[in-house]
Amino acid sequence: MALAAGAVVAVLFTHDIRTRARLAKVGMVGAGTQFLATWFIALAQGLPDAGTTAVSSGSILANGLVVGLLISGLLPFVEGRFKVLTGIRLLEMADLNQAIFKRFALSAPGSYNHSLTVGTLAESAAEFISADGLLARVGALFHDIGKINKPQSLVENL
Repeated sequence: MALAAGAVVAVLFTHDIRTRARLAKVGMVGAGTQFLATWFIALAQGLPDAGTTAVSSGSILANGLVVGLLISGLLPFVEGRFKVLTGIRLLEMADLNQAIFKRFALSAPGSYNHSLTVGTLAESAAEFISADGLLARVGALFHDIGKINKPQSLVENL
């Protein structure tokens, strides 16, 4: 019962995770919920053995914290294996310090600035209609990346 309570609360907090630290915090929230649920269940049952309840709830708390940290570290492998695109991965893809974006900015500056502008507009528009703004921004950032190959053929890059 306590495990189910922790899992439900953790799932409710998993929307819009954009950092690995937030993912670890969700693990802590789930662990804290399991900890409290263990104590409430023990109290409802008349607290048969406080020592056993303390050990049990402490191990549940530690387990939840470890799971949160493990998920943070293993997430890139899970994303790759199951072809899942998380908010964290999208943020990594939108990092303008990547070599591809540096090359884009140097070889096709007009197209690069256009992509940045379109990304900002797409994100705002997507959020306005309750769509995934981050996904829209990443798509917009990459939509003209092929112009790196022949930037001189476009007037915006001259």
